[in-house]
Amino acid sequence: MIREQLRPFRNKNVVVTGRVEYVGYKNRLNRDIPYLRNVKILLKDVQINGAMIDHIWLFERQKYYDIGFSLLYKKVKFRATVVPYLKEGAHCFKEDYGLQRKSRLMTEAEYNDNKPFIK
Repeated sequence: MIREQLRPFRNKNVVVTGRVEYVGYKNRLNRDIPYLRNVKILLKDVQINGAMIDHIWLFERQKYYDIGFSLLYKKVKFRATVVPYLKEGAHCFKEDYGLQRKSRLMTEAEYNDNKPFIK
């Protein structure tokens, strides 16, 4: 399933709001390697610049395990860029869209209080 809702935001900066539902490792054997994107964070009920999406996965480095775990079941808000990537289908590759985080994960209230990136 391709996220058609994200196509208009391709390579653009967006504001993402969602609820952290799950934090875990892709591979537990690599959990001590700091430069690998080994931490999986599942966001549910995601809103990206007004477009509603059921869920989205973030893959982060090791330091985000503790940050994500402290935000579990809370609403978070952050800035990101919508980036295309190739997804392997049954017989071919398909272009899909994901997020590349530009600011740190923070609660929605903290984001609204600090208003990051406003000049």
